[in-house]
Amino acid sequence: MAGRKTDFNTEDIMGSLLGMKDPVLQPSVHDPLPSEEKTASVSSGKKKEKENKVPVSFSMTRSMSEDLKRIAYVDRITCSEIICDLVQRYIREHQASLREYDRIIRK
Repeated sequence: MAGRKTDFNTEDIMGSLLGMKDPVLQPSVHDPLPSEEKTASVSSGKKKEKENKVPVSFSMTRSMSEDLKRIAYVDRITCSEIICDLVQRYIREHQASLREYDRIIRK
């Protein structure tokens, strides 16, 4: 092994360690549960109502994914938490669209 040069890229190694070399996800939804379904969980002796989470896959550009992971790392939260917060804000801001949807469906 003496004199043999190892060919590697530091950025590739760091990217894979930080999870930034994952393939872009393809859109799909996995067996969604009813959003109203709640489950009781016990933590620290307290009973708490918690909404079940539904695994969802979606696509984004590689650069968006890498930036999101970097922000999550610095903020010490998960990418999922960031996305959930953004979606909750979007839903709050678009209540009129949800009411319109209900009106259309109830024909």
